Amino acid sequence: MSNGSIRYLIRKDAFKLNLKFKGTVEEIAQVNGLVSRFTQTVKFNYLGTSYAVKMYPGDRSLNDNGLTAELSVNLIQI
Repeated sequence: MSNGSIRYLIRKDAFKLNLKFKGTVEEIAQVNGLVSRFTQTVKFNYLGTSYAVKMYPGDRSLNDNGLTAELSVNLIQI
């Protein structure tokens, strides 16, 4: 249901994650509620190193055709 990528550092020692979710309208509504929290701790691997960082949701876009939906959101390290 998700596809995420680490594109680049946005400033020294800070990450921006680009996430995309596809699913039913109901599933995407639940995901949007989860990623809309002000801050959250995100765990990921980058270049062989594990990280656990606090991030906040940035820009997002939602495409909804009535049956299925797609949500794109950026998580940015605090």
